[in-house]
Amino acid sequence: MDKHGASELRMYRPQEEVYIALEDYKLEWMPSEIAKIKQMWSEGHHVQRIALAMKAHQIEIAALIMDLAERGKIKPRDGGVLGVMA
Repeated sequence: MDKHGASELRMYRPQEEVYIALEDYKLEWMPSEIAKIKQMWSEGHHVQRIALAMKAHQIEIAALIMDLAERGKIKPRDGGVLGVMA
C-alpha cells in the first residue's frame, strides 16, 4: 500500500472506467529541469515565464510546483504563484 492508502482503496472500488487527470501532460522531470525551475521560482518568476523558459505548459509547471511545495522542496514566496517578476 502507498502512503495515501490508494492501492488498498483500489481493491474495494467497483469496476468502472477510471478518469486519469492530466494524462495528456508531461509530468516527468529530469533533475536538471527541476533545478532550473526551482531557481526561477526562488527568483520570483511568474509560472508563465517559467513555462516559456522550459518549453512546457503552465499546467505542467504548476503541477511540479505543487508537488515540490507538498514535499517541502520549495518554500512559499512573495507573490505566490504569480511571483514578483511579471
